Amino acid sequence: DIKHYLSSIQLLGAPHGIHAPNSIFAKFGKNWKFSDLGADIPQFGNTSLNFTFEGTDVGIIVRRGDYRATLYVEIDSKPANMLPLTANGESYQILTSPDLANRVEIIHVATNLEMGKHVVSIRAERGWNQWAIVGFSIGNKPDISTVIIALVTSVLLFVISLTYIALNNVLIRKYINQSISYLNNRAHLLTTICFGLLFWMSAGITWGQKLPQLFYKQNELIPIAITTISALTYYASPWLIISLTSLLTLLILFMIRPSIALAMIALVIPFYLYPKAMFERVFSTTEVFTLLALASTIARQILFANKKSTEISYFRFKLSNLDKGVLIFGIISSASIFGASEVKVALTELRVIIIEPILFYILIRITPLNKKELIRISDYFIVGALLVAVIGVYQYILGVNLIATDDGILRMRSVFGSPNNVGLFLGRALPISMAMAIVPSSYFSRMRRTFYAFAFLLMLTAILLSFSRGAILLGVPFAVISVAIYFYGKKSYVPIFIISILGLILVYIFSPQLRMNTINNQTFGPTFFRINLWKSTISMIADNLWTGVGLDNFLYAYRGKYILPVAWQDPNMSHAHNFVLDFLSRLGIFGLASIIWIIYTFFKHVSIKIKTTNDPIYRAITIGFASSMINFMTHGLVDASYWFVDLAYTFMMTLAIIQCIENTDISVNDKSN
Repeated sequence: DIKHYLSSIQLLGAPHGIHAPNSIFAKFGKNWKFSDLGADIPQFGNTSLNFTFEGTDVGIIVRRGDYRATLYVEIDSKPANMLPLTANGESYQILTSPDLANRVEIIHVATNLEMGKHVVSIRAERGWNQWAIVGFSIGNKPDISTVIIALVTSVLLFVISLTYIALNNVLIRKYINQSISYLNNRAHLLTTICFGLLFWMSAGITWGQKLPQLFYKQNELIPIAITTISALTYYASPWLIISLTSLLTLLILFMIRPSIALAMIALVIPFYLYPKAMFERVFSTTEVFTLLALASTIARQILFANKKSTEISYFRFKLSNLDKGVLIFGIISSASIFGASEVKVALTELRVIIIEPILFYILIRITPLNKKELIRISDYFIVGALLVAVIGVYQYILGVNLIATDDGILRMRSVFGSPNNVGLFLGRALPISMAMAIVPSSYFSRMRRTFYAFAFLLMLTAILLSFSRGAILLGVPFAVISVAIYFYGKKSYVPIFIISILGLILVYIFSPQLRMNTINNQTFGPTFFRINLWKSTISMIADNLWTGVGLDNFLYAYRGKYILPVAWQDPNMSHAHNFVLDFLSRLGIFGLASIIWIIYTFFKHVSIKIKTTNDPIYRAITIGFASSMINFMTHGLVDASYWFVDLAYTFMMTLAIIQCIENTDISVNDKSN
């Protein structure tokens, strides 16, 4: 009878297909509620359910949204093989949607199970009134390996047979030869047309008018002043026509003096969070200046292509190992888009954190720069960092734009959204100003050295007022000590001892603000959340080792799947807070390999330059940027390293300037020759 038939089916389990929550194969606790929306998790009582099925794959159809709930899932009393694990070895699924939007989706919890009957057991934690359980999905994967082998063998035999027939048939062979001859003639015609177009384009450039060489041979003050005024007018003007006119002026000035364009980009790097509104949209000044510099470089190359000059030609230089590393890094980052679940945000990060910083790198590399122009780029970068420090200290004195911790400690954030970003950015600029301040007085004026020393002290003050533990305990000490070691070598133990004593005194003074008593607390607080974040990231990497989760997809993968239930209070983590885990989780093993190769090659260049250069200024710049990179690695062990606009630009600028020194430092070239 029907009753006996249904009971026999229930003994077997749910077959392949989609099944509703009220299926005869599901057993819920008595407090669960059901409707057309699905099954609702009870607030009190038994929150468990079992579902019996026959198949190799199982998924749960859930309703996700902006709420907190966790499903603990077992398959035959074992963890589900497609879900992350807690510290206790339980497999779990977070029901918070990655983008916090309401959605219904299938969560695949187990795959490649043995054929036969299985039981999925689910225990829900929170999530009532959300009708979270919508259904179950069962799949069967047949063994198709034998079919694939037979199919591949058949195709190979067919191709071999077809090739043999074609090569032994006179008519087919004649047709192939005629086709090759026809395509060859068309290729010659296309080549002729291309060369003709190139000839007429070059003739037009040769006989046309050149861009007026305004200010080209003037002193430095006039073009710098006009460029600065134009940049300020562009940003501050409320009228669109004036802003556009200022942009056009900047484009012309950047064409005339490309080195000033690079310096202006270095100046505005930290102000990317303060965009300019135009055409009902907002544009970052860093982005606008980068694209203007690129456009001016291309226009300059086209207009002055026929000019006889001893300058290094744009687009004509031998790729160095660092160039190749940056190129590979860019390619891997671009390819990661195809594996990203949130493509829109991935494309945005590709543009502003990969492509545009690499464009800045390329512009520095291909622009002929002399010693004075290289120093200007470095100086403008320090000026930008000094402005960040001045704004932050001023705000701290007034008590505005500060962030208070749970303990009531006020932290400075200046132009950034977080105090930690102050420590990250100023930590990169601090060793550069320190190294330049140590240059012997016979090479720099007293005023210039005083400026570098003042910038160093004010940036250090700003870092201390940000109370960024990563900067104060790791990034800054290692960067400052590395400057001393690079400058003094074996005699550096005295300055290192002095620096260490001063550092310990500062840490002791600021220990309450640095919350030193919470560093070892692994049950609550920043250390607790950081450790759980790293555990979740390792699970994320294990599932996406080769490709990563994609650019700017860390937040969505972490919040939507990998966050540990005990870390629910801090779900909005956009990066792994460790540079190794960060590159692995975003780009996979090849992305990490590319950045390791870049860092290794960078320090190889640095080591050679410090040993071979006789120019104290070049040596100081090299030491400063090398120590900045050490800050990148040490502070990056516990916080961000690359994946912010200012940090990405700084990283690429550091790589490019070190290589430009090799092209402009005559003493290095003389020694190598």
